[in-house]
Amino acid sequence: MKLVSIINYNLVVADTALLIRPIRELFLLDKSPKKENFYRQMSYLYFVYDPRSDYYYMNEEDRKKKTIKQEGLPDNFKPSKKLEEVIELYVTDLNKNAALMLLQDTQDGFNKLRQYIKDMDFDAEDEKGKPKYSLSSIISALKQIPSMAEDFNKAQKSIEKDLEEKERARGGNDNLTVFEDGL
Repeated sequence: MKLVSIINYNLVVADTALLIRPIRELFLLDKSPKKENFYRQMSYLYFVYDPRSDYYYMNEEDRKKKTIKQEGLPDNFKPSKKLEEVIELYVTDLNKNAALMLLQDTQDGFNKLRQYIKDMDFDAEDEKGKPKYSLSSIISALKQIPSMAEDFNKAQKSIEKDLEEKERARGGNDNLTVFEDGL
């Protein structure tokens, strides 16, 4: 689901987003004329939890830190109960499909693999004094990473395209024509 749009260089809440009670309540809680606090919170939601975010390749904690800094939120920022409610709704209901869930699981796997490689001690030895990691197994694993990353990027682009098409069909600026719906 698209939460915000940029129209004439202004950030605008998507009409469909405000139809959802918890998002509307979060919007109405911000009494400022330009709704800056609301937009910061929506930015937090987008950059941390949306697969279209530029930060989605990072693990969740790094995305949170990066977004807090980027949006000028206090270093000790914690989502309010209302924002937590919106996040829960967004993550569990509004932005889910089987392909996206598989992509998120794959992203988690990549992050674990990345951490495993980062933590790998090339000088480590097993109980017999032999290298714990053989050079051939390390090289073999490293050679597979570029093709895995390329496949992941293709899958991510495909899912992003699918999400955009569904958003358009749901009532975005462009509506699908008769033959764009897969008939």
